[in-house]
Amino acid sequence: MQTLGGDFVAIMGKLNELKDKDDLWVIHFEVDEETHQFKHLFWMSPRQVTLAQQFSDVIINDIAMLRNQYGCPLNIFVVIDQFFITWNIAYTLHTSETAEEHTWALDCLFDVLPPCPERVFLSDADLGLDAAVSKRPRSEVAFHGQCLNHLDGNVIKKLAPILGPIFQSFREAFWSVYYAISPKAFEDAWQELLTKYPAAQEYLNRELWPDCER
Repeated sequence: MQTLGGDFVAIMGKLNELKDKDDLWVIHFEVDEETHQFKHLFWMSPRQVTLAQQFSDVIINDIAMLRNQYGCPLNIFVVIDQFFITWNIAYTLHTSETAEEHTWALDCLFDVLPPCPERVFLSDADLGLDAAVSKRPRSEVAFHGQCLNHLDGNVIKKLAPILGPIFQSFREAFWSVYYAISPKAFEDAWQELLTKYPAAQEYLNRELWPDCER
């Protein structure tokens, strides 16, 4: 890697080589104008472009943190096809998770996607990403929802240490509230949950209630 100029130079060299062979590769790369250091990288293979254009009515976005030696967040965009098979359609390497970084990645992605006035975008709760998605036009994102797997993981991480032996009963009650049959039933069940588990009130009201529609 070092003889090729370092990891990022080698990665860019390989991606440019692939694009020279097939112009359908989508590659965007940016460096800081002052420091000339790596800033972010976006790429999609021709197969991924085709999948994205066919099945992007629902997009799932996940960010892998601290999984490489440089600490660069890896942003992964996913769709599900007509056979319920999951496909990765795009990747972005960032140096941070600011709204600006996410906006850059979304600009790259949505430049490839067709308009979809009913598109659903699902992600973990992330302030930078929330800000970036909220600025997209309705022709790109109609609804931004939170991933249930991340939601459950966050509830476990934040409340299991606080609730201790009663956490499992809380978790069952929490998901019962989630599956309420109407907004009114949801609000009533939410108040019951707060009353029954007062130790969880602060987290529930501060972190989850503001995003209840998502």
